[in-house]
Amino acid sequence: MSVKPSLLLIVSLAPGTCGTCRHANQGTADFAERHIFCVRGGPPRQPNQLCNQNMMAVPTLYGPVVPNYYYYEPYDGANCTWHFSGDYRILAEDADPAMRKCMQADRPLIPAGTET
Repeated sequence: MSVKPSLLLIVSLAPGTCGTCRHANQGTADFAERHIFCVRGGPPRQPNQLCNQNMMAVPTLYGPVVPNYYYYEPYDGANCTWHFSGDYRILAEDADPAMRKCMQADRPLIPAGTET
């Protein structure tokens, strides 16, 4: 039986190369033949192509739009996401200051003095 794990998606403000990314089809015959595919989709890529899989943090009324993040994360030999299903999220403590502000990370979920 396959268990769906929970993974933290680490995003970067700077793109890395597709051939060194954990989201590429690392360890496959296609990868060995230099046919690089991204788990996030799109056309085949070159090993030295910069990541173009980006996301913008949710803009709010509270400030300027935060910068684009890239889904790039270095492959370490054991962290490939190719054909891997999981829940992806960004934790507030891993976000940059602009994203933390956008997420209202300094605001408690339960206002002080109201807990029972």
